[in-house]
Parts: sequence; C-alpha cells; structure tokens
Amino acid sequence: MTTILLEFPRSKAQGGTAHAVASTSLGLSNDAIGKDVVVPNIRIQGQYGEIQVFPPAYRPTRTRLVLKDGTIIDKQWPQPGPGKGSGWYTGYGSNLNPEGEGHGLFWEADDAARALIDGRKEGSRLGLDESIMIMDIMDKVRTEAGIRYPDEVETVCYPLQQ
Repeated sequence: MTTILLEFPRSKAQGGTAHAVASTSLGLSNDAIGKDVVVPNIRIQGQYGEIQVFPPAYRPTRTRLVLKDGTIIDKQWPQPGPGKGSGWYTGYGSNLNPEGEGHGLFWEADDAARALIDGRKEGSRLGLDESIMIMDIMDKVRTEAGIRYPDEVETVCYPLQQ
C-alpha cells in the first residue's frame, strides 16, 4: 500500500492551505458491513461527504454520492458500445464486463484525435501543464518509494535506442 500527502497552498481568503491524502493498494475493501457485492474502489472524501466510484476504475459503471446530511445518490453509468442487436455480440460477457462495452480511455483517445484534427497540442479537458504536474508528482512518489521502471519505460528519448 502506498499513501501520499499532498499540500495545496492557498490564501486565508480561499480557506487556507488544503491537504489531500491519496492511498492506493492492489487489494483493499472498505465495505465493513458486507452489504455491497462490489465495493467502491475509489473514495473521494471531503467535508460534506464522499464520492464513491465502483470498479473498474478505468471505466466506472456506478457512482454513489454520500452526504453528511444522510443524502445518498446512487447513479449507474452504462458504457457505450455495440452490445446485443448490433451484429457484434457473442454472449461471452459478464456482469462486470458486458460484451460490447467500451474498455476505458476511449473518451481520451477521441479527445486526442479531435485535438490533432483541430491542430491543438493538448486535449480540451486536461491541459499540458496539468498533465506535466501530475506526472511530476507521480515521479516524485515513485522515487521516494524506491520504485524504478526499466530504462525502456523511463526514457524520454524517441525512438528507443537498443
């Protein structure tokens, strides 16, 4: 399990410095009462409650908003895809992996394609500066944890030299 503490400096007018705690692990269940068959694998917690994201994380099909006042909003997010009646259906899907559903990152790929067509160098929702900031944070966390990927993965040189 890896946990990181992030600090976001803000002025007093903006509420002062904010902190975020991010934890990740390969197997973690927080469903203490065993009520849900599938438990959320992402929880975003704040002063008013939490957002729960259900697996798979790369293409969540369900979210739940749980507020401190007791309000609970559970929402299903069906994934686009051909499915039954499309001519592209063999019946080999399952409840967690219905056949014909998208498998994540297709929205990002579409946004990247639109950016290229429009002559932009970054997507419409996540700019280059924010992408670099996220990668810098991830690199720092890996370095502090002593994690190093093979040179072929870590390199910033292209094409790869053998």
